[in-house]
Amino acid sequence: MGTMGDRLREVADRLTAEREVQIKATARILGAAAQIAQNHDRLISEVSEMVQGDLAAWDVDRLKREFGTLKAACAHFGKTARRWQDLVAQLGTPTARLLPAAPDLAGEVHQLQTQVRQLQAQVHQLQDQVATVQRAIEQLQGGSAKSAALPKQPRTRKGRGTP
Repeated sequence: MGTMGDRLREVADRLTAEREVQIKATARILGAAAQIAQNHDRLISEVSEMVQGDLAAWDVDRLKREFGTLKAACAHFGKTARRWQDLVAQLGTPTARLLPAAPDLAGEVHQLQTQVRQLQAQVHQLQDQVATVQRAIEQLQGGSAKSAALPKQPRTRKGRGTP
């Protein structure tokens, strides 16, 4: 078995290796969270563009070009109409009636941002804990180096001071 100094160095090396692993893992987590947020923003933009295209002013000619038949147009919008003009009139209603309820995308983005902030706070806590442990190890290593430099005292029998 090694000396106390060897054991302390071994512990310090393990802590350093663990710290590096934690830093890499944290960086991956934060990178993934950022990527999720960017993808989410991109999807919101795409959905918004699609919805705006669907909500553009519909007229009989456009409906005929897009869908070909009144039946196909009605099926697409989930409406029933006997004439093209009736469908156009129905499509002029508020968007809440035209589209199914959309998920709360802004709420999801806010939730992701909150999770990223929580992860960042946890990373800072871990970094503080690692720094504290490293300082303690350094102090212990400094103390063991000092004790190793001192001459060894002879052992005495039963505390009488005689070798």
